[in-house]
Amino acid sequence: MSERADVVVVGGGVLGSAIAYNLAKAGYDTVILDKNEFASGASGGNLGQISLFDRWEDWHISLALESLEMYKLFAQDFAIDFQETGGLVVLATPEQEEMAEKIVGRFKDFKISPQILKGKDINSVEPYLYPDEVCGAVYCPREGRLDPFAVTLMFIELGKQYGLRIRPFTKVIGFEKKGSMIHKVLTSKGEITTNLVINAAGSWSGLIAQLAGASIPLKYHHGTAMVSQPVPRVIFGPVVGGGFLTGAMLKTTTLRIGLSAVQSARGSVIIGQGTEEKELDSKDVPLKTFHKTAKNFSRYFPKLMNLEIVRVWTAVTPYTNDGLPICGFSSKVPNLFTAAGFKGAFTTAPAIGVKVVEYIRGRSNWPIEMFSPDRV
Repeated sequence: MSERADVVVVGGGVLGSAIAYNLAKAGYDTVILDKNEFASGASGGNLGQISLFDRWEDWHISLALESLEMYKLFAQDFAIDFQETGGLVVLATPEQEEMAEKIVGRFKDFKISPQILKGKDINSVEPYLYPDEVCGAVYCPREGRLDPFAVTLMFIELGKQYGLRIRPFTKVIGFEKKGSMIHKVLTSKGEITTNLVINAAGSWSGLIAQLAGASIPLKYHHGTAMVSQPVPRVIFGPVVGGGFLTGAMLKTTTLRIGLSAVQSARGSVIIGQGTEEKELDSKDVPLKTFHKTAKNFSRYFPKLMNLEIVRVWTAVTPYTNDGLPICGFSSKVPNLFTAAGFKGAFTTAPAIGVKVVEYIRGRSNWPIEMFSPDRV
């Protein structure tokens, strides 16, 4: 195979597919490729949660709110199971509660009013959550759920309507350059001559950058999750632990057990997560991780401890030490643009797809200097 494209997007997850769709819609001859099937990485292992309370920075909450409005429109034509159900952040320690109280006020400018609930008031939102086990919980009314596979494939299908070419099972093995610029993308199925490469390969973005002669400050870890057989409604909105409020989940490199739960439209309860450091392509789910994740869920939802688990999986997720995403052009390879490391990217992907393409076209003053791939 030898072909030509204006833009090659590397990575068929939700970010890559959203960017590729918007590129094709803007008139760019675009190819999107993935070394496996689309949505086979973190986008396929995602629990399907829409979260707002962990995005208190102005730039972050703005992206999330723009994306929610876009999801409402997409949901009119696509079965993506988008629902604004409201969601809970469980506060397990006084430190988490103190931080939550500080953050609540930051949402007033965005006309969102999270509430800190105590005791039995928590059960007015989540009847099966055991309130005696927590200090409190934050209820955020605009959180919700969606189907991560359906959303990713929706962007692919929309892109195809504008001429997007898709190349699953096509691995990038190198780049041919002219000076500092990428001239060709070398793949397991041939070469693609191009003017621009979008590196949206998630946890593999660091490897893609290295192949091009650049480096980015991206790390990765694995999250283990599980899904139950369908049951009547027992989880009414996404539920997450408050460890992110104090950075507890990144303070150790050993196994970290957190809380997350969401119930799909079909009734399956998706439960997470145990987070740990493993090899990038590892699919192993240690019994210890599975057991501790299930035990932690049962601690908060003791009435649901008899749920029948039908599948367990692990997915690799990118992150950065400073908590900021990587988004921008490389100074070493000027036609390599990386978009990776956005926290819980499903919440913000639709808006990111639009803004990245506007930025590339020179039609946006989106302030992404702090997301530079060149930062240490």
